[in-house]
Amino acid sequence: MKPGDALTAHLARAQFLFDTHRLADAEREAREGLALDPSHRHLLHLLTRTLIGQKKNAEALDSVNSLLGLAPDWEDAHLLNTHVLLQTGQAQAAYPAARETLRIAPRSAAAYQNFASACLAGKRYQDALIAAESGLALNPVHQGCANARALALSKLGRNIEGRAATAENLSRHPDNHVAHRTAGWVNLAAGDYQAAEENFMAALRLNPLDKNARAGLAQALARGQPGATTTVSQPQNPSIHRTDRATGRIQVADRPKLPSIESMVGVVRLKPSAIKERSGFMPAPRRRSALCRFLLTWRRWLRRQCSR
Repeated sequence: MKPGDALTAHLARAQFLFDTHRLADAEREAREGLALDPSHRHLLHLLTRTLIGQKKNAEALDSVNSLLGLAPDWEDAHLLNTHVLLQTGQAQAAYPAARETLRIAPRSAAAYQNFASACLAGKRYQDALIAAESGLALNPVHQGCANARALALSKLGRNIEGRAATAENLSRHPDNHVAHRTAGWVNLAAGDYQAAEENFMAALRLNPLDKNARAGLAQALARGQPGATTTVSQPQNPSIHRTDRATGRIQVADRPKLPSIESMVGVVRLKPSAIKERSGFMPAPRRRSALCRFLLTWRRWLRRQCSR
């Protein structure tokens, strides 16, 4: 087999392994190809992606720096450099790297998406919005720029526009997990936890390995739970503490007179679904146990008073 054919075969196998999420095998295949030709930029590019996918941050940084040395004017190398910096938590370094990508490829929508991602990571939300819209001006159907624009609008508090942007993006890319995931984060910021949950679940159906969508789904489920109404005070100073899980705040409403012990015990013995129907809140297990302890203490105190 000719050397060129062998490199092509290594690249094809490494790409297949990478696409099927067999990152360790893809790394091995890419290294075998690079052993034949250390200056093969496509193999080095793919090797870097496999390294960052395996959280081998130091090796990924070394690899991308080698790639930039081999191909200093290659747009894909600079795009990957920004991605590696963002994935390794170096948002400040990613910003100038993304600007350099724009200098090399000023007419590339991907470069504007890359810059918008760096701005979002650095909390430069207005700059992110401008970059995303500039990329969409070059390519109106660019999915990455559309996602970045929706996230920037959401971060700027323009939730209505952000949700409209995600809806339009989903209509164009209904089978893309990133579009669903972006819609989930935008809906989560807007307080629509049910819609966010559906978006994240759709993203996970399309890509079960999407950790970002899994994290978003966990947040949507936690915030979407109804609050809990429980009694946690002492008998001599009774008060009702209401915790709303959506906001995380505790509301306290002092009551001059508690209901009868019979009615309160009746509520405690109901099933959780019945409690939810009566009060509109689902008490957390730890809160229920505190309420039961309080009722038992109060009942013992009443019995002592009656026996005197």
